[in-house]
Amino acid sequence: MRSLATQALLLASTQAVKISTEPDVYGPNGQDYTNESANYDMSLIGIDITSHGHGGKCENGKWATVHWSGSLKDGRVFTDSHSEPGAHPKTFALGSNNVWKCWDLAITQLHAGDKAHISCPSTLVYGTAKVVAPLGDDAVPKGSDVDFDIEVVDCNIPPVRTNPETYAQPKTTPMQ
Repeated sequence: MRSLATQALLLASTQAVKISTEPDVYGPNGQDYTNESANYDMSLIGIDITSHGHGGKCENGKWATVHWSGSLKDGRVFTDSHSEPGAHPKTFALGSNNVWKCWDLAITQLHAGDKAHISCPSTLVYGTAKVVAPLGDDAVPKGSDVDFDIEVVDCNIPPVRTNPETYAQPKTTPMQ
């Protein structure tokens, strides 16, 4: 026969197992987003969806167009698409390292039309590089974690394939 203490310990460990089987939320995310990815880098990114869009989920290998504002943890804005010349959004291929790794990972969790606040660790943005902020002449301190407010204007835009003939060399030259 088991002692009462052994039975209580066994019961407590069973309850602990039940508690640990609840869905795990990786990263400091908002209430409208739960990260279910086992990717370690994704666990470092916080995503808080502030407004839901009506488009499809953004996919790697397709183009995405976003407006953004980036700030340091002390609130200083160091980049903003609305303040750059032309105030145009940026279009890039997801997953091709055209932008910060934080964006490559986080935007694939969003849908076209979504607005989100994304918290990025320094290792997925500038790391320990010495960088001058695109806005102003201030330096972005080494190892700075940053926050982005992103609006996914559109995504899943198929890449434009150019006709190789467009850039082909002429077959004849005036020198012949």
